[in-house]
This record gives sequence, C-alpha cells and structure tokens, in this order.
Amino acid sequence: MESPILRQEYTELRREVEGIKTSVEELRGDLMAALENMSKTIKSELSFVVDKLATQSAYIKQIAKRDVTSTEAQGSTFPISSEEDLMGVDLKILPENRHIYITKMKELLLQATLSKSIKSVLGEEIIMTHNIDGIVGKKRLKTYASFFPALRCQKI
Repeated sequence: MESPILRQEYTELRREVEGIKTSVEELRGDLMAALENMSKTIKSELSFVVDKLATQSAYIKQIAKRDVTSTEAQGSTFPISSEEDLMGVDLKILPENRHIYITKMKELLLQATLSKSIKSVLGEEIIMTHNIDGIVGKKRLKTYASFFPALRCQKI
C-alpha cells in the first residue's frame, strides 16, 4: 500500500532526476562544443606558430650563411695571393653576398692611394701576372665574372 504522498514525492523526485539528467546532457553537449571549438582554435594557432617558426628558421639560416660569408670576406680572403685563391673568391661571390665583398674591398682600397691599397686586395703574384684586359702577356681579370665586377663595384 503506497501512500499518495509517497507516490507524489516519488514522481517529483523522478521529474527532478530527469531534469538533472537533461541539464547534465545539455552541459555535456555545451562542453563538447566548447572543447571542439578550443581544439580548432589551438590547431589554428599551432599552425600559425609553426609557420612563423619555419620563417624564423629560414631567416636564421640566411643570417648564419651571411655571417659565414662575411667572416670569409673579412678574414683570410684578402689579399688574394694566388690564382687558385682568385678562382675560389670568384666562386664564393654570389648575388646574395656580393655586397659583403664589395664593402670589404672598398674598405681596403680606401685606406691609401690605389697603387698602395690594391695590394690589400690582390697579392703581389696576382698583380704581376694579371691586368684588366689580359694584354702584354698577362692574364685577364675580366675572366673572373663575379670578382671583377665586385672589384669595380658593379652589378654582375
């Protein structure tokens, strides 16, 4: 024998439990949607960070390459003392680093009169065996397609 009061309380409790279940399901759905949205946002931001990191990595590689070239141009490159060294420098001068070589050669050439300062760029052997056009039995500096324009501060 159930009392009508117990039955009513039982029915009310069932409604409350059903309401709570519905609320929990709605909250679960909202939470899942929020998590999915956050996941998309995080993926998007991560993609952005990866892209920026790749760009920075490329810049760092360029800077490192430029620094190596700059060090080469400022280090033992000058004066160029042999034809092998001249060929090596000619091969090292590229469009992306030629300004470094031009700057260093200008710096060396402006230290004194040309007849004296040229010896800071070209060693005695090169001076004695080469000239611009290769006349009078000497070798031609114009043969060096990257070095000679850089020496004259011209574009390749």
